[in-house]
Amino acid sequence: MEQMERVRTLARRAPRVVGRRFLRRQGFSETAADEWVGTIARDWKQHGFTRAADLVRAHGSGDSLPAHELRSAQNTPVARISERDFYARQPFDARRSWLRSRIIADRVVPGITASTPTILCTISRGREGLEVVRLRAYPADLGPTGTDLLELVRREKSVRVAPVQWGAGDGVVLAWDGESFRIEGADASDSVAATDGAPASDSAVLARLDELAAERRCVVLRERTADTGDVFRLLAAREGLAPARVIAAERRRGKRGAKATRAERRSDVPAALVSGVERLLSQDESRFRLLSIDVRARRGDGDFTILDIVTKLPYPRAGMLDDDGWARLTAAIEDASAVREYSLGMGATVRRARTRMHRLKRKVHAFQLRSTGFSRRMAHLWVKQINNDNRRNADLPSHVRARHHRSGFVSTTVSRFGITPENAGEFISTRDYLLAEPLNETYGKWVRDRVSSLTVFEPFADRFETMHYQVMQRDGGLHIVPLTAEARECGTDIAGLAALLARTGPLAMASAAWSGRRPRMVAHTGESFTIDGKEYSDDEFDALLTQRVRGQFFVLYEPVEPAGPLTELVDGGDVHLQVTMMNPGGGDPQVAEAFVVATDSVDAPQIRRLVESDDAGLRMIGGDERRGNGVDTEEIDAYLSRLEHRADAEVRSDATAESWVEGDEETAVQASARLRFESRIDADTGDFDGARAVIGGQLWCLEKHPGTEQRFAGRIAEWQSVRSLLVDLCAFAPQLKFVQFTVTLSARGPVITNVSATPRYNKEFPYLPATVEFLREHIEKKRQRTHTLQARVRRWLHNAKLRLRRSFARALYPEGLVPYQSVRWLEDMARDLIQRNGVPLKTKIWAYRNGFLSYRIPQYGITPENRTQFISDFEYRWLRHINKKYKYWLEDKISIKYVAAEFNEFLPGYYYYTSQRGGRAHLIPMMDRPEGYGETFDEVLRLARDKGVLALKPDEGSHGDGFYRLGYEDGGYTLNGEAATGEQVLDIISDPQNRYLITEFIVMHPTLAEIYPQSVNTVRMTVFKKDGVTPQIGNAYLRVGSSASGYVDNTAAGGLLVEVDIESGRYGNAQALDGGRVVPCPRHPDTGVLMEGVMPNWEFAKQKVLEMAESIPQLEYLGFDLAMTEDSFKLPEINRFPDFPRIDKLTPEIIDYLLYKLEKKKRLFGYDVNPPRKLISLPKR
Repeated sequence: MEQMERVRTLARRAPRVVGRRFLRRQGFSETAADEWVGTIARDWKQHGFTRAADLVRAHGSGDSLPAHELRSAQNTPVARISERDFYARQPFDARRSWLRSRIIADRVVPGITASTPTILCTISRGREGLEVVRLRAYPADLGPTGTDLLELVRREKSVRVAPVQWGAGDGVVLAWDGESFRIEGADASDSVAATDGAPASDSAVLARLDELAAERRCVVLRERTADTGDVFRLLAAREGLAPARVIAAERRRGKRGAKATRAERRSDVPAALVSGVERLLSQDESRFRLLSIDVRARRGDGDFTILDIVTKLPYPRAGMLDDDGWARLTAAIEDASAVREYSLGMGATVRRARTRMHRLKRKVHAFQLRSTGFSRRMAHLWVKQINNDNRRNADLPSHVRARHHRSGFVSTTVSRFGITPENAGEFISTRDYLLAEPLNETYGKWVRDRVSSLTVFEPFADRFETMHYQVMQRDGGLHIVPLTAEARECGTDIAGLAALLARTGPLAMASAAWSGRRPRMVAHTGESFTIDGKEYSDDEFDALLTQRVRGQFFVLYEPVEPAGPLTELVDGGDVHLQVTMMNPGGGDPQVAEAFVVATDSVDAPQIRRLVESDDAGLRMIGGDERRGNGVDTEEIDAYLSRLEHRADAEVRSDATAESWVEGDEETAVQASARLRFESRIDADTGDFDGARAVIGGQLWCLEKHPGTEQRFAGRIAEWQSVRSLLVDLCAFAPQLKFVQFTVTLSARGPVITNVSATPRYNKEFPYLPATVEFLREHIEKKRQRTHTLQARVRRWLHNAKLRLRRSFARALYPEGLVPYQSVRWLEDMARDLIQRNGVPLKTKIWAYRNGFLSYRIPQYGITPENRTQFISDFEYRWLRHINKKYKYWLEDKISIKYVAAEFNEFLPGYYYYTSQRGGRAHLIPMMDRPEGYGETFDEVLRLARDKGVLALKPDEGSHGDGFYRLGYEDGGYTLNGEAATGEQVLDIISDPQNRYLITEFIVMHPTLAEIYPQSVNTVRMTVFKKDGVTPQIGNAYLRVGSSASGYVDNTAAGGLLVEVDIESGRYGNAQALDGGRVVPCPRHPDTGVLMEGVMPNWEFAKQKVLEMAESIPQLEYLGFDLAMTEDSFKLPEINRFPDFPRIDKLTPEIIDYLLYKLEKKKRLFGYDVNPPRKLISLPKR
């Protein structure tokens, strides 16, 4: 019987479930789908099949049966939206941040604080218990603990604890009568308080607060004890910027107006109250479409208290609205985003299928483009540009648009610049420009954001805006990094920020990415923070930063203001120079493109007069009057900005990341347009004359600003100093071939305020011939490498492999694993399984199930009882990368020369590198080239004679022949120990197909060279920062090469490992891998030298390594490779994620750090509460 009853229950629910799922697929919100399906179900339940035809007709028209009959009976049709369309348009005000949170409303809506209870603090349940965020009204002498909350209630006598979101309920009232607490509003079913208003103990109150905070974040409100008037629920509507109108009202009764008595005529509600509510809701900051607001009338004419605001509304019931009310409601919401299709017919199905097919087609197109040399992001951008062009220029014949796209242009660009098949070679198409990326290869990362740019160009720091702090995310919390000595003095917490602001005054806070949103001005009043003039308590500011850094990192810096004659061009807008530098061969930086860019707001009437005037100084460029912006440069910038921000995030944001502190910026309705005026600068003289601007989708040439009447003409007095500065910057970093700088002319001279490794694609001016030549050469070289059939097939297979690997990792492994480790883990387990390392098969299987490779079991003495004290191999791989965004600083050997320039004496000298231009190789000097040396290839031979030995290293991305040791002894040259002539050496380094770094060859300390002289034997020193700030040495061991490993000391290739005591520097207990087993090897197998002794220069090396780690505060887990020399040491490499040692054992300190990081990463992904359910998963702890 129970089973049959269960079947009948499921059968009754099935139609509702199916209906809700169908509506959700159509785009209905979950609440709206429930409401509309509930309306249909109630009609059928009430009327049954006796009126089936009427029900089908009513529901087909989008109404309930009573509403349909009422509409049919009306003689004069009323503009009334149907119930289905009403729900289809929900949520009406999803983008209105003030309707999201009581705190945001108090901050952004003027005057609302006079009508809302004072917010004292917020409470939520964290993993450590109740978390309290103290707001400005919170008593300064109380702390953020449960005990302090109880004291707060005692002082206030009565507080209300309500959800921070509007429309989530009234919460409960906590009262103190002088002897005991009382909880009012608790359900009788609650385990904590069975009787509403009964005395409650301290523990019962805290338990109730914990229950409320567990459901959602709550606010603690100061109760207005004088509020004893009637409670009204008002339904208000607002159409655009028109004044808000109350269109219906109900008088509420019961505690806090919990129940409605009857519908009121608007005239039955106090007129002063209605007008007060309408006045509050009619402000530009309180825009909305439709909402319900609960207010309590207070003593006084028109005074009221807002109890709650609800935006997820049911359809108005019959009789609630008059004809005028229905008309206002319909007008307010009819232009809200609506679901297009409701029908079950083939039309909707076909349209959905076509949409999916178009989406799939775009993905396939982008994937195919990647096989021709496009990067992933640029392939998607070109596909997006094609789709936008097809939409914006739909009036053009499709075959014409297709012809333009085959040529690489969008239609408006063709019309604007008069591009024809005959002159197309004089232009760079959008597609070719995107194909050329990355123009700076991997070195574009040097200017990826503000911090990287300042780090690389540190000698030119005075030419950048002064950045004091960087705010990052670490382990789900804030990590505040001081960037100046003044900031380091102030501290690395919120109090430190306040102290610095007290010294410097307001600072700008902006995304660390160059292409982020406009900066916000941050200050501290001595009592609270302010952001753009809005006050935040210290706790609130901390919470805001914590929420914001989940998606991107921020910097606090001193902004510069434009000064000088150029500022007269704009009326309160921004004016700067935008200069693109090119450095084709690496040794001859020059200005490619230069513009004066003025961005200003111009009133709509001024624009209209401008466009309609016959002014001889105004003309439209290109005769096409169709709408369309051509290539959407701002869209490209915004897309790349989102990718940079996404790279900042540790974990994908979820619903809990929604801000309750501050809303997203909303686009204000403006009566003016923000126009961008560009005027080309003569690169030799600094003169400019005339400007261009895109107005209404058309390109116009102007002689003067339409608002200020200032002529776009003149000479930039500081131009020569600007050009000299940019030439020096590009010469300092010659790997950057094509970079755009934004320069602001300020009172302290030219200041760089933006750098981009992907210069803006010009839509106002075509590129100059020299720029076209440079880009064309780069594009042709890339096509030669990527457009052959063999190269395309190889690249296509490579991309397909990466895609399959990502899908494989998502399917089988927990989220957070680097995809390539998914394959490596299986390979390493298979290799370990077949090795005869003395571990029984049963133990091996147990080891794999717990994330270990089997040889770790005897290496660490791991047992089922103590396994949780160790970090497993799989967990270590899942932790990769502990260093998040800035790990790319250590991805190549050149970057570290800039990042750690302060410690350059401990890095190998970098003398030259070879580059190709025009089919020929060029020799480019680098930062450590000795004085007196030139730029010809013969100088390399001269340097080899002077130094005795040099290292020739293939640069990243090079097709060179490999590493060479270039020596000079007994009057002759050697390459890797074999005799060679000078001509043979020159043939290698002057070959255009080769790209070499010519660097210092590290000469080991004689003691270490005696062990094995054929390789540079290095000490691997692993450094970690458990608190994110203070570096500690976790492991140290010496790696020694052998005849099996050749010129390298890699243990996986046959090298040896020697333990090093961190404290004393004594080394010994050498070991090697033999068939998967770790075996003793006290003497070197080739030289017979006993591998024991004391490491030379050990204390000095430890001190400097710790100083170097401390100087890179963005990175916390590093592997330093030290080559000990006669009187110091050199660092051939710093590893961004040291491998799990195969022979040496991790120390307890570093294991403790890694387990700490494991716990934090699990929390980020929620695996501490809900462990991943994957085929290959993290071992249980």
